[in-house]
Amino acid sequence: MSSIATSKVTKICFGEQSNSFVKAHLLPCAIKSNAVAPVSEYFNPQPAGFEIDGAPVLTASFRGRNLKGAEVQFDPSYSGYVLEEIPCQAGSIEEASWRVSQGDNGDRLAFKSLTHWNHDTAPTAADPLCRAMDWAQLGAKLHEEVPVHELLEMQKALAAGKLPKSGL
Repeated sequence: MSSIATSKVTKICFGEQSNSFVKAHLLPCAIKSNAVAPVSEYFNPQPAGFEIDGAPVLTASFRGRNLKGAEVQFDPSYSGYVLEEIPCQAGSIEEASWRVSQGDNGDRLAFKSLTHWNHDTAPTAADPLCRAMDWAQLGAKLHEEVPVHELLEMQKALAAGKLPKSGL
């Protein structure tokens, strides 16, 4: 599994399959370069020796700043894709579009998890990224088909006054 670093990574898209998985890091800074860099030579996260919210905390430094990170796992049915912006022509009023970045071998660059980094404090389940990831699971549950027998049981319970008639 290789690591990538590029300022092109500005959006994360979720899909179902890919050919080439990479390690993804979400850093709390902007990198003003479009070049691919040998990340693993200079950025070497180490275990911090403790866990928060059940996730092992990592520590690293970037440009002299201490970072604390934790890996955020995706639902097994999802993959994240590295996207790069396709710039608009000068003077165009159209919005920029995006395409999936490709590795040296032409495979789409994808990831199954990402390491979320904060300055000085370890990421927790209350961080915006972690809370946003909960929506994917919630959305899947909301759109899941409810078996007919469960609907009938709920209808009977409502009629008997055993469930509140207002929402949850």
